[in-house]
Amino acid sequence: MERAKRIVSMWNGKLVFVYLPQLKIEHYGEDIKGQKTRVRQIVEAQGFEFLDAEAEAKKHGDVRSLFYRPRSHYNEKGNHLIANFVLRHLE
Repeated sequence: MERAKRIVSMWNGKLVFVYLPQLKIEHYGEDIKGQKTRVRQIVEAQGFEFLDAEAEAKKHGDVRSLFYRPRSHYNEKGNHLIANFVLRHLE
């Protein structure tokens, strides 16, 4: 994060950190509660904007339909939804 901050500041840019939602972790039997909060704290401590795409995915309703399968990448629909969310924010 510090290296990214240095690089972006060299060209007076702005770094926006996009937090990508995943299928709820309880589906996998893992416990990483507080992950998003901790990531947000780290990102904002560096002075970066934190853009949370999780709420946008929840608006879609069927979050599972945005992935090829659990623990996998977003499918075309998921990539489209997240990309449009980021583009709207950057406008």
